[in-house]
Amino acid sequence: MISLNVDAVVNATAWEEPLPSTPAGGRDVATAIPSANLFCKYVIEVSSPRANATDPEGELGRIVTAALSRAEDLRVRTVALPVIHVAELTPEENAGVMVGRVEEFRHRAMFLRKVVFYLFGGESCELFDRALRRRPGS
Repeated sequence: MISLNVDAVVNATAWEEPLPSTPAGGRDVATAIPSANLFCKYVIEVSSPRANATDPEGELGRIVTAALSRAEDLRVRTVALPVIHVAELTPEENAGVMVGRVEEFRHRAMFLRKVVFYLFGGESCELFDRALRRRPGS
C-alpha cells in the first residue's frame, strides 16, 4: 500500500445531474467537502464527463481545470488527481489532455504547488509518463 500526503483529493462522480449547489450546467464547477477520516483536508468533487460529448477533449479539460481551480480557491498546496476517463478518447489522448491542462494551470496557480496523478496499473503509469515527457521543456 502506498500512502500520499496531499491537502486535497479529487473525486470524479458518476452523477448524471450537475453536482449539488452548483449553477445550472455545473460540469465546469467543482465542490469541496471536508475529508472526514481521509488523510487530507478536502475531497474535491467534479462531475464525470458525459457520454457522447460533442467535444470530449474540451469537456475533460474543463473538468480538470475546475478541480484545479477549486484547489486553488481552497489555498491548498498539493492535490491528488485521478485519471478521469472519457470514452471517446484513447487512453493516450486522455493522458495528454489531463497533463496539458495541469501544465496550463501551473502558470496561473498562486497556492497550488504540486499535482499528483494517482494511477492504477502499469499501462496508466506508462501513458502518463509519456505524456509528461512530451511537455515542452521536459
